[in-house]
Amino acid sequence: MRNRPRWLLLTLGALIVLALFTYPTWRKFLSARQTTTADFANISADQRSLLLQLRRTPGASPQIAQTVYAAMIITVPAPTSDAPTPDSSNAQPIKSGGFVNIDAIHTATGTATLYRLADNSLLLRLEDFNVTNGPGLTIYLSAAVAPLTASDLATGQLQIKIGVLKGTTGPQNYTRLPPELDLTRYKSVVIYSELLKTVYSSAPLN
Repeated sequence: MRNRPRWLLLTLGALIVLALFTYPTWRKFLSARQTTTADFANISADQRSLLLQLRRTPGASPQIAQTVYAAMIITVPAPTSDAPTPDSSNAQPIKSGGFVNIDAIHTATGTATLYRLADNSLLLRLEDFNVTNGPGLTIYLSAAVAPLTASDLATGQLQIKIGVLKGTTGPQNYTRLPPELDLTRYKSVVIYSELLKTVYSSAPLN
């Protein structure tokens, strides 16, 4: 009975040492247990699952998932004054296609249409458009039909940067396209995050 306090102290000391040595392991376990649906509120279960997966990706910055989430919960309407419908007597549609979803986060709807105007200039118009917001979204033309990665986007080194996306929702026009562009070589309009080097959506052109 006299040795019981001593054994209790030794046992307690051993447990403390064990806890210190295994700290990295059980800290990860506790962090995983503490992750709740409140981490990423007001989004779908599929979107939350992808963000949690991104957060746990080896080598990825822990802030990337939060950056993606912070952008995706914000909608940016396109300027209404900057998107008149092309005059049918002045604009000939050349190619058009609908945007496709890649996953629960990288999604877009609507159509992209390339027009040749009477002065021989080119115009790209997005109609009925909506895309999940992301950091640094930009529009490209690509030689790939349905690019999923930065490498796909640069297929044949033919990607053309059209400009920064004007809004995540609403019709919008883009006119900074070289008039001499050989459109037969370009197969899709791509929404691309410059910051994340990630394709958010593409519209195969026909």
